[in-house]
Amino acid sequence: MKQLLIPSDKIIKNTITLNKEIYHYLINVRRYSIGQELKGIDDKDQEYSLIIQDIREGEVQLSIHKLDKNKTNTTNIILVPFLLKGKKLEDVIRHATEMGINIIQPVEGRYCIAKISDKEESKLKRWQKISIEAVQQSGSSKVPTIRQTIKFSQLNEHIPDNYLKLFFHQEPLEQESLHSYLSQSYPGIALIIGPEGGLAAEEVNEMRSWNYKPVFLGSNILRAETASLYATAAVKTIIQEKSSWKTL
Repeated sequence: MKQLLIPSDKIIKNTITLNKEIYHYLINVRRYSIGQELKGIDDKDQEYSLIIQDIREGEVQLSIHKLDKNKTNTTNIILVPFLLKGKKLEDVIRHATEMGINIIQPVEGRYCIAKISDKEESKLKRWQKISIEAVQQSGSSKVPTIRQTIKFSQLNEHIPDNYLKLFFHQEPLEQESLHSYLSQSYPGIALIIGPEGGLAAEEVNEMRSWNYKPVFLGSNILRAETASLYATAAVKTIIQEKSSWKTL
């Protein structure tokens, strides 16, 4: 574990007491002891230096000290994966968290095999747990917000108007290259990834009417979960290297 995720509302006078589950992991699994240090991050992306002050049966008390973060201009990214069958969406959430995505907004589309069910609340809790584990294991500086699943018809209501909206498609529909889209500055970017069956023609038409931009995934046939990883990595890399671009 590279860092510990701590709820900001549990911090009292620069100390925090952890529950039995975290106690077991830190003390019995990782074998931490009094005086040891570890890194922490809260649900508001504030980073901390943590020192174990006391260990009791089923309880660990830590002192915490805020760390100054290097403030840089970052672009918020919303990942919009369509629902996938089985546990594939869990892998998407795990990878997206590791790569520093800000918001994950699942969507049910026409060709989704998985559908919105009456178990959405328990699914959301499961996804949040997976995200927390990914933050702690990867050392990501962002704790993503995972939203409840929505219908495709609701999608445009959940993305700010001033964001760049990109949908990744299995056909070469693009008007510009991904680099060209990302050469301009936006406060945020939304990445829409279709399900196993791809995006329906009416969904593509609807997104184009909303001024969403198509991006071609390439001639290789990618699994839906692979497409999310591909798209996120490509966009993050371009943004990261943007300051070093040179004009020929």
